[in-house]
Amino acid sequence: MHRATKNEMTFDQADRIESKKHKNLVEFFSACQERLFYYGKEDEAFYFEMLAEYVSEGGELDPKNAARALGL
Repeated sequence: MHRATKNEMTFDQADRIESKKHKNLVEFFSACQERLFYYGKEDEAFYFEMLAEYVSEGGELDPKNAARALGL
């Protein structure tokens, strides 16, 4: 049996889309970290590394959690 949302998207499809968005966000933060480190911006790279780790562990990007996301 298929459960569908209002626009006829199944919950499985919606979950896959959210999972892909999550993966892309982690990959984006990791790519930023790598490029900053390459150009000698170690401090800045550290914060992108923290963001990638925070998001990959299930952390939500919410302004109230900014300090936690940055490891402060």
